[in-house]
Amino acid sequence: MFVFGFLESGIICEQKTHTIGCPSGRGIRMTEANFGRTSREKCRHPYNLERLHNNTDCRAPNSLGVMQRLCDGRQRCNITVENEMFGADPCHGIYKYLEFDFECINPGRWGLSPWSICIHPG
Repeated sequence: MFVFGFLESGIICEQKTHTIGCPSGRGIRMTEANFGRTSREKCRHPYNLERLHNNTDCRAPNSLGVMQRLCDGRQRCNITVENEMFGADPCHGIYKYLEFDFECINPGRWGLSPWSICIHPG
């Protein structure tokens, strides 16, 4: 998914990998993130067992900070969603997902030169 000039939202299910990115010369700026579960409908486990979705008050408090460290300032960011990524399992026995918002911004908004944008192969 590549975005330019507006806020983009995404969801990545637990144990899945996805790459987010911005057009050339732009960098990712994460604005919101939560690893956990806040909805029974989003990101259903393939076995569709209700017990895997019944806690909808599940949040890893460090979600935004983790995503900012991984992605901010980069043109592309490859994300594999795992409990270990956030330091601990915020709700054991629940199938979780990462929900996030980001925008693609000019590196000057961070006070960086365009050459400060990193491209991480993934």
